[in-house]
Formats: sequence, structure tokens, C-alpha cells
Amino acid sequence: MPLSTVFSELITFFIQFAMLLCFLAYYVLTNQGVHPNIYILMTPLLLIQMILLSLGCGIIISALTTKYRDLAMAVAFLVEIWKYLSPVAYDMYSLAALDIGGKYHSLYMLNPFTPIVNCFRYAYLGIGHMEWNYYIIGWLITIGIFLIGVVMFNKVERTFADTV
Repeated sequence: MPLSTVFSELITFFIQFAMLLCFLAYYVLTNQGVHPNIYILMTPLLLIQMILLSLGCGIIISALTTKYRDLAMAVAFLVEIWKYLSPVAYDMYSLAALDIGGKYHSLYMLNPFTPIVNCFRYAYLGIGHMEWNYYIIGWLITIGIFLIGVVMFNKVERTFADTV
């Protein structure tokens, strides 16, 4: 089930990505302050990381909901919290008033989705900068979440018919 969700959302991603490229071309041609750079070539790698992260989280949630049915109700709430803890709708480097660039920066960057978003933003818009150490840490956390999900799913898979 999580794998089918990932692939169906991948189709949505490519449609939205095509629209992004159209808008990006317009803004570059009209010199609106958008500065794409060579990091655009990292898009497939970032996409693979997003797939592994979402698949790992999906597998963990599906493995846990077989035993804890009420967790399914909390997932939407937890995803909303995660969305606000990731710099999707805002640029984390412009939040100096919240001190995210200061003492909480390292903690904030441990969210494995934050380096992905920052890399996309830097590659396509030229905003911010690449922090390779946090990007590599994000990959390690992503692989860890994916492996934990696979192990949990394999344990639950044996007794899946009994609990459902």
C-alpha cells in the first residue's frame, strides 16, 4: 500500500514539476531574480531521497497501524506538524528573528526533509546555500528510517493476517 501511494504521488509530482519549469523559464527570461544553478542536476538524487523517506515513513505507519488502529487518525495531524517543522512554505534563512540560523540551526537541520527542501530551493531559485554536511546526515537518517520501516514491516507481516 505505501508503495502504490508513493508511485501515484510521483505522477502528481511530475505534473507539478512541469508547471514549475514553465514558471521558472518565465521568471528567468523576464529577469525576475530567480537564479537556477548547476545543482538542478541533483534533482533525481533528491527525488530518490524523498521517495525513500516517504516510503520508510509510510511502511512504519502501516506496520504500526496494524496493532494500534487509532494511529491512523493521528497521522494527518503528525504530517501537518512535520510540514510546519520543514521549510516548505518559508525560507529558513530569512527567519533570523526565530533564531533558526543560530543555536537551533543544527537541530532544525536534523529533520531529514529540511536539506531536501533547501537544496531544491537553492538549485531552482538560487536562494540560500548548500550545507553538504546536513545533506549527508539527512541521507543517513533517510536510509535509517527506510531500513527501520522494512524491518518493522517484515516483523508485522508474519502476524498480519491475525491482527487484521
